[in-house]
Amino acid sequence: MCTNIFAEYYVKEEVKTWEREIERLSLYTETQPHVHACTHILESKWSYLLRVTTWNRLSLTNLLQPLESVIQNRFILHVAISR
Repeated sequence: MCTNIFAEYYVKEEVKTWEREIERLSLYTETQPHVHACTHILESKWSYLLRVTTWNRLSLTNLLQPLESVIQNRFILHVAISR
């Protein structure tokens, strides 16, 4: 297991990367509606993160909040519009 300081840094960096990936996927849904199926790749990355880090739920929720916002405010909106 890793230290909390490193784990927090790692999670924040991963969240930034995932936010950019979700933003890109959101743009593609406008012209290619089937692209939302690619989210299983991101889901695998998130599952891995949860397995290798130890967090209490409140800390992890706070760290993942930016990602949740992008999913709710961009990705889901774009998928709904493209259908």
